[in-house]
Amino acid sequence: MWRFKHVIVVIIVSISVLFVFNIVCLKGLFHSIEADTERVISSCIEEADNREMQIRMDTLSRYSDDIHLIMIDKSFRPDSTSETGTLQTTIRSIRNDNDTATRVRSEALAPNRAAFSQLLSEIRATIHQNMDDLLPVDLQRLDSLLAMELENRGIHSEVYYTEIIDKGTGAVLRTSRGGASGGSTDDDAILYTFDQENGYAYRVHIASLTRIVFQQMSGILVTTFLIIVLLGIAFWYLIRTVMQQKTLEEMKDDFTNNMTHELKTPIAVAYAAVDTLLNFSQGDDREKRKKYLQMCMDQLTHLAGLVEQILSVSRERGKSITLQASHVEVKAMIDQLIELHQVKAKKEVEFRACIRPEELTVYADPVHLNNIISNLIDNAIKYSGEKAAVEITACREEAFHVLTVKDHGIGIAPDHIEHIFDRFYRVPSGYLHNVKGYGLGLFYVRQMVEKHNGSISVKSGVNKGSVFTIKLPIQ
Repeated sequence: MWRFKHVIVVIIVSISVLFVFNIVCLKGLFHSIEADTERVISSCIEEADNREMQIRMDTLSRYSDDIHLIMIDKSFRPDSTSETGTLQTTIRSIRNDNDTATRVRSEALAPNRAAFSQLLSEIRATIHQNMDDLLPVDLQRLDSLLAMELENRGIHSEVYYTEIIDKGTGAVLRTSRGGASGGSTDDDAILYTFDQENGYAYRVHIASLTRIVFQQMSGILVTTFLIIVLLGIAFWYLIRTVMQQKTLEEMKDDFTNNMTHELKTPIAVAYAAVDTLLNFSQGDDREKRKKYLQMCMDQLTHLAGLVEQILSVSRERGKSITLQASHVEVKAMIDQLIELHQVKAKKEVEFRACIRPEELTVYADPVHLNNIISNLIDNAIKYSGEKAAVEITACREEAFHVLTVKDHGIGIAPDHIEHIFDRFYRVPSGYLHNVKGYGLGLFYVRQMVEKHNGSISVKSGVNKGSVFTIKLPIQ
């Protein structure tokens, strides 16, 4: 038992550690996917902005005679004395054959890949500045283009609205939200700077990134959840099975002890009686001989009954019992059982029987039905005080024959009632140490009742007696 408890603790701790480790890994995966998603969304905003700017350029070239050409000069001049250089940007607007330089800007950069990326960014920002001067950004169109781009990238998220903000002051310059500003209760704002020089940026409000990330992780989350649930069910089933096996083992031990005692008693009594007849010349006395022989007969009959009960349960387990059903006269059977138990009982027993109608017959196997009622009567007597009172009733109710056996004995505690029909189970009898048995009687009763397609129930309370009710379908 000590080892079993430690194994359970180790398994529980191991599962808990695995669960926590899994949660930590999922949290890291969540943040990684969230960062990747933000990068993809920023890329989509850039692409949507490029397409929106291209549409404006096409519009200007188609409908404006005043603007003929915008030229952008970007040149990098490396410094021979260092690893840096100078990036110079020159934008020329050609208007009606007049070549006018509108903006020149220079800055120091390292001559590497970063310089090339910065060059592209500067070119794009310069075009953006000039285009915005000529034709402002259409934010509604930008929202539509962004939604299409997100869908193409596999991000199924709604674009709520876009704002142009001044990063320096935080002021909202324009918005696609009908002139309103501010955020939604279920959105995330993605900031994308399109004009680094002036500090202008898009602030795009889309559906919550958390929801988007969870959608992307749905397969992993569902699989992980199912694995955890299956692992928990398997562990619970393992513990339940082990506990059942342990309980069954304990009940089998009790059964072995009870069986040994029950079988030894009649054997010992019969052995003593025969020994007396053989060795002490008691066989010459006719009355004593008859007494001892009758004692042997009673004990052997009791022994045969115990063995038959065990064999009956064994046959039932193997489903080898075949019922020989016939119409049984209930009153005659009950009267015979009452007479038998009055003789057999070692205490005073008061019987009351009520059969309605008196000619009531039940279609059942007479042997097993007799054993069923006999077991219930025997328990009613055993679990009563010095004087027992047993009430037996039989009647017809709707589509069933109903038989009840009621006593006024010690009763059964509520926490034991659900187990009394289990194999080998015996209700703790407290001070009633003389109450013996295998724990098979009620198990046999239930098996036989169910074999007749019937049902059995019990109502009981401590010191309030018990009522066993059997329902057999009318054939």
